[in-house]
Amino acid sequence: MPIQFDGHVAKTREVEFTEDDWDELFSIARDNLLLHIIYFDFKDDTFSSPSTKKIAAFAAKHGVDVTHKKDRVAFFTAALNQSQPLGWV
Repeated sequence: MPIQFDGHVAKTREVEFTEDDWDELFSIARDNLLLHIIYFDFKDDTFSSPSTKKIAAFAAKHGVDVTHKKDRVAFFTAALNQSQPLGWV
């Protein structure tokens, strides 16, 4: 599947993504999201970024209180370690 992007060169580039590329990209995104979920202190909403607020809202939608580290890490780890996420390429 081709993807297009504009970078620092004044030219639109196109690269071919294979299924392995999508899997690798998802793995990178998953690992970084889990690191954020593990190390961010969700107890203080003052310093939350918009993406952190989305994480908290998503967890709350599923009845998970992100202020409890063990709960949020277990929830997101279980969800992100599914072999074939629904809706993913």
